[in-house]
Amino acid sequence: MFIFGAKINEVPALPEKDSTTKAPLQFVRVVRMVKDRYFGFKDYKSLWDIVENGKDFYLLNSNFASYLEAHAATDRAYVDKKKWNEMSIFCTAGSARFSSDRTIQDYAEKT
Repeated sequence: MFIFGAKINEVPALPEKDSTTKAPLQFVRVVRMVKDRYFGFKDYKSLWDIVENGKDFYLLNSNFASYLEAHAATDRAYVDKKKWNEMSIFCTAGSARFSSDRTIQDYAEKT
């Protein structure tokens, strides 16, 4: 499994940190590409307005470098097909603990 982004204990400090930190060039380029509809014709104005106005509610800027690192790790792992298949099988088998059935059952029992 490839996990990226801030840990829960890091999240409260991120909005303040982001307001004083300049966004990485790669992130700025991606936001510009979305804005220019490079990935399709959907208008994501509300998203880039949030990011460009320093109110990054979803912490996209904060998590971008971590995302790129996880994506690179995924690319490296995929090269070894045998290991990739093994990882996929273990990930799928281990996901039962987080299944929607269990979540719905927990919710039903608590309400």
